[in-house]
Amino acid sequence: MFRRVIIRLAALNAAVLILTVGLALVGVFFGARYGLQKDVDRDLKESARVMAASEATRMNIETFGGPPGTAPAPLTYVFDAEGSLLTGVPSREGDLPDFASMRVALAGGEDIRDASGDDDSRTISLPVLRDGQIIGVVQVGRSIESQREFIGLLGRLLIGVGVLATFVAAGGGVFLASRAMRPIRRAFERQRGFIADASHELRTPIAVVRADADALARGLEELSEPDAQLLKDMQSESDHMALLIDRLVELARLDATQINPVVETFDLKDLITDSVRSAQVLVGERDTQLRMSERDPDPVSVRADLTHVRTILLSLLENAITHGSEPNTVTVELARTGDAMSVSVTDTGGGIPVGQADQVFERFYRGDPSRTRNAGGVGLGLTIARSLVELNGGQIEIANNPGIGMAVNFSLPLADETGHSP
Repeated sequence: MFRRVIIRLAALNAAVLILTVGLALVGVFFGARYGLQKDVDRDLKESARVMAASEATRMNIETFGGPPGTAPAPLTYVFDAEGSLLTGVPSREGDLPDFASMRVALAGGEDIRDASGDDDSRTISLPVLRDGQIIGVVQVGRSIESQREFIGLLGRLLIGVGVLATFVAAGGGVFLASRAMRPIRRAFERQRGFIADASHELRTPIAVVRADADALARGLEELSEPDAQLLKDMQSESDHMALLIDRLVELARLDATQINPVVETFDLKDLITDSVRSAQVLVGERDTQLRMSERDPDPVSVRADLTHVRTILLSLLENAITHGSEPNTVTVELARTGDAMSVSVTDTGGGIPVGQADQVFERFYRGDPSRTRNAGGVGLGLTIARSLVELNGGQIEIANNPGIGMAVNFSLPLADETGHSP
């Protein structure tokens, strides 16, 4: 139990820490990327604006003729009003100058972008004006290969930090959760020890009270009616206390994981038949019918502790019989689900009140306290049943239909041809 809690706490702690660190690392990555790009864009804009405002550039555009000349700086291009390249040599890759960007500038806009087809260059295009008229375009480019390499290196570094943080968060989460659970574990163990010791010590006095009540019952006809009723109450309460003590001791052993299932292969169908027959005595004068429904006529072999499964079945049958309103029909159904056998104990006794279905496996839960108390229940049967099902590698769940009835479904692993679980 504590191991599952520790794992959940550690997982939650690790998830929160990983999310926080992850967001921080992503922020660092994109912040650095944005900062570098902003610096590049600022330098490009400054260079392009200086060049576009230069009188030499205007004169070059107005007087230049013939093939493209040499640009004043690498990756710098000058176009005339028709979009013809005047100065600057096209790049070897053929992606500079960027004519799409140039056309935006010819239309009067300012355009800055990564060079088309080349992730290692960034360009800006600005119109060149003379008396408010566009007479050409300057386009300035800059290699951003070093920035790209830095961003790639930073990304790999941050991924490494993130992976390391994940392991640290997982290990630290387990350590912190284990440390936080220590006082709770000690308190739980003390409580469990007290319950086990108290239950053990109470067995003898309860047995003595029951024996004395049985001895007095031999002269029951000599007692007055009130005294006879008191004697019957003593016997009933003694039985109730004895059952409660037995259940508490069994729960204490389950909590302490002192019960190791004796796994064997047996026919689940035969065990269900015997359990239904044994549960008939619980019906008494109730308007309740017990029946078994099976989909597969062949024997069904499962791998589990036979005594535990018998206890599970009897607990579920007792719960369905004693807690269901009358008339009531209790049906035990057996069905194959993949590599497991599913057993369903269904009743038509009204079900559980809305909102209480999640509480039925809690200790001392009673949907109707007065009826449960009069029926002799102690509110621990389903708790023990769930623990035994999980101890044998199965699962258990409730299907509730308020006002109509409920079904308790549990599964057990099937045995293969060799008699072992698949």
